[in-house]
Order: sequence, then structure tokens, then C-alpha cells
Amino acid sequence: MRPGLLGLFLPALALLAPAAACAKTPYQKAADELAKGMAEGSKVCVLPFLYVGGGQNSRGGAVVAERLTTELIKSGKLKILERELLEEILGEMKRQGKGLTGEAQARKAGKLLGADFAVSGSMLKKTDGTIELNARAIAVETGEVKAAAKAVIKENWLEKFPELSDKDMAGNVAFSYCKPGLEALDKGEFEKAADWFSKAIGVEENGACGINVPGMAYMGRAMAYKNTNRGNDDSDALPEDPGYNITLAARDKVKSEMPENDKKLARYNALIKAMPDNAEAYYRRGIIYTGKKQYKSGVKDYNAAIKLAPDKAAYYYARGYALAMSRLYDNAIMDFSQAIKLSPRFSAAYAGRGIVYMTLNQHAKAMKDYDKALEIAPGEPVTYSDRGACFVNTGQYEKAVADYDKAVELDGNFAEAYYGRGLAYSGLKEYDKALKDLDKALALRPGFKNAMAARAEVNDKKSGRYDKYNKDIQKSRELFQDEEAE
Repeated sequence: MRPGLLGLFLPALALLAPAAACAKTPYQKAADELAKGMAEGSKVCVLPFLYVGGGQNSRGGAVVAERLTTELIKSGKLKILERELLEEILGEMKRQGKGLTGEAQARKAGKLLGADFAVSGSMLKKTDGTIELNARAIAVETGEVKAAAKAVIKENWLEKFPELSDKDMAGNVAFSYCKPGLEALDKGEFEKAADWFSKAIGVEENGACGINVPGMAYMGRAMAYKNTNRGNDDSDALPEDPGYNITLAARDKVKSEMPENDKKLARYNALIKAMPDNAEAYYRRGIIYTGKKQYKSGVKDYNAAIKLAPDKAAYYYARGYALAMSRLYDNAIMDFSQAIKLSPRFSAAYAGRGIVYMTLNQHAKAMKDYDKALEIAPGEPVTYSDRGACFVNTGQYEKAVADYDKAVELDGNFAEAYYGRGLAYSGLKEYDKALKDLDKALALRPGFKNAMAARAEVNDKKSGRYDKYNKDIQKSRELFQDEEAE
């Protein structure tokens, strides 16, 4: 009958990682290499890349071409042909059955456009989810490859963006903001993309972009933030120390909202399909699975999130919880420890590791973690309750009562804290106080089985029956051992 809250969980949403401000992107590096082989003032067209492994209708080849175009324009030494003209020529070639499948076709397109150089190439999606980009700058007149570049990129674009249907005015306005946001993402203009998606959220709170896909604008903005040095200013983001401040009432509220999680799950399934390299999407879907007690699915999503963003403390904390609930305690300790290493003032990670240590009867380690958690976040009733449980388990009943006093002071409706204090009073043989607390726990949580069992035991202790049957049990053991010895 452990009085702590092993099943209590509210993983905090971590900030999305800012990109290094000075480091060049793979697109910038590729553009620099290509520009070296083309004379200043040359007219250049950038053709869509062949995307091997990207799906029949993938936008990837066009998106990568758009991003390389942007970087080549920034060099200032080349004349990049207008995108509209290029699309018109490509469309005409397609209608005539002259598809772009090699350098000969790239040269043909370049000649029709009056270009000096045509940039084309291929993309190969690898088993680890990254993409190998090979780009070439081809002299249109001779067909000679004047420069080549190779890079590893990520599929950080939206594969599908539905057309606007008949919506209300807010939906129309939101779509008008999301569309240029998407275009800015394609070009790698992440600051602009973030601003457009923020405007969309401002007029349509659920971020549906006017296309009935709730969360789309938030995911688009998250992707933009991830690739800039701005950080994430979403309203649901929390500071470094998320705390461990979920009380019983808050947990009950979370439980009451669980049916909504089915809708959220469907939404994240669609978003992950559209954005397979977005760590935050996997993390949030993992939280939903964990809330539904589908811990294996949760761990799988946390694994994906950590692989994509290995520096996020909250991701390790969330996986640690799911592993602990799966009774994989050693692995859970490793994850909580990693969360602490990444974020030394992460009070929830100390408290979570303390719970696992206490489950393993490593009470000294658990006590140390609870002390640290309360040093960082002294207003958390749950942590006081869990440390109180540790004191009960080690027979330090007076210290346990003090911790439970603090827990119920912070949350007067905390049934588990009253239950735990009831056990502590029972250990001190203050049975009337114990019964009063256990009655309070049952009033707050009717059907609280542990409290019911504890109350029956306390009544037996108070009446003397407990000592009587305890003596009989001890006597039976002695007699049994004597018989075995004979």
C-alpha cells in the first residue's frame, strides 16, 4: 500500500531547438559549391530534382530546387531565371512528352529558357530518414558538368497542402496566411514562415489553416522555429524547469479530457505523415499514447523524437515515465538521469527518478532525489507526498507526517496525501488520527481500495485484534519451521 503517486504524469513541452546562428545550412553549402563553377553574371535555371524514395506525388524535388534557387540568388553573382517562366516551359515540355529524366533533358529546358547553366540532380531517401542530395551545374551549350555538390538534408517540408474549400471568413483569412507560410517554408525562409503561421493562428485559434486540419499552422510554425534561432513562443511552451505541479484535481481533469485524445491522435497521425522529421509531433503523440496507457506505442514515438532531437530533456523524461510504467526500471532511471544531465533544474526528472528508486527499495537514493526536487520546486504537493511515502517505508513516521502536512496544505483535496498520513499516524499508533485521515481520503475518492484496506487494518490495530492474529501467524510459522527441522 504505497502512498506515493506512481501513476502521476504531466510531461512538460520542451522548447524547440534553435539552429546555430552562424553555421551554414546544407543548401547554403551546396549553393556555394555550385556557384564556384559558374561565371559571374551567368543566367541559371534550377530544375526540380529527381526524388528517389520520396513517393510518386512528392513535392520534395520542387521544394529542394526552390531552396537552392533562394541560396543562389543570395550569392549576388548569378542571374536566376524567374520561377514562373521555368514552370511554364516545364509544363509545355511535359505536355509534349519531354519529361526531365536526365542531363540531356535539363540542357533542353535550359536552351528553351535561354540559360547558360541548368542546375539539376537527384535526391535519395536513406533508411535513416535523411536524404542524400546530389546537384550538378551543367553548361547548356556543351553539356559539360562545371560544378557538383553533395549534401545530406532532411525532409522538412509539408508534403500536402489541400486546396481551400468553402469556409467562413476566418477560415479564408487563415488560409491566405498559411499559403505564403508554406511557400516560405519551401524556400527555407523560416523567419517569414513563422510570422505567416502566427498570423493564421491569430485569426483561427485551432490553427486549422482554413482547411479543417486543426494544428496545421502550429506544426508549420514549429517547423519554422526549429530551423531558426528564434526559439518557440507558442503559448503551450514552458520554461526549462517544467516542475511537477499536477495535483489530484488536475489529474482528474486530464482524465476527463481523455476522449478528446482520440481526435488529437488522428490529427498527429496525419501531421507526422506530412512531416516525418518533426520531433515535437512524435513527442506529443507519445504523450497521448502514454495517457491512454499504450506505453509501447508511447516509447516508440519518444524514440523517434529523441533520434531527431537528442538534446531535449523533456523527451527523455517522458520516455522514462513510460518505461517506468512498463516496469523497465533500469532503463527508466537512465532516461531520467539523461533528462537531469540536459536540464539540471528539471525537478520532475528528479521526482520521477525518486519514484523508481523507491519502487526498487533504494530509499536513500530516492530521498536524495526528492530533496533535490523540492529544493528546485518547493511548492509541489506530489513530491512532498512521495517523500512522505519514502519516510513511511523506512519507519520515519514523524517526518512522514510533516511531509504529508505540507502536501495537504498545498492541496486540500489530495486524497493520496491523506491516505499516506493515515499510514504514518498508524505507524505512530495514533489510530484515531489515522482513521480520520483515511475517512477523508475515502470521502475525496470513494472506492479508494488502498484506503479501505488500510482503514480495516487500523481498526484491527485499535481493537487489539491485529496483535492477536499477528501472534497466531508468528506462532504458526514457528511451529511449521520446527516440523520442517524434524
